[in-house]
Amino acid sequence: MNTIAIFCASDDFCKEFEPCWDQRLSGVIAETVSVTREAVSK
Repeated sequence: MNTIAIFCASDDFCKEFEPCWDQRLSGVIAETVSVTREAVSK
């Protein structure tokens, strides 16, 4: 595999992976905030 092909494969992966990762991360952050709020209110 040449350098350009490796770069293109990595770029394609990132274009697919990043939106899923952002969505997952947002869910984890929201869940953490919710749990923290419940703990503080008790």
